[in-house]
Amino acid sequence: MWDDNVKTRVLDADGTYKRVDRRGRAPLNSQEFFADQATKLAKKQQSESHKQNPNQFQPMMSLKISLTR
Repeated sequence: MWDDNVKTRVLDADGTYKRVDRRGRAPLNSQEFFADQATKLAKKQQSESHKQNPNQFQPMMSLKISLTR
């Protein structure tokens, strides 16, 4: 995911890292994107598994808690 721009830093020739200018761009956090995809896939698989055997124990999934202000 090369479009991640939330915590992106670029290494300059002098060895320092500079933040990427995000003005005018929608924020994209790759970690959140992939975590959301994994959660959706797990829920889909859990749902399909339940349809095949509704009496089988299905553990609850943890809730996503946002710590942003």
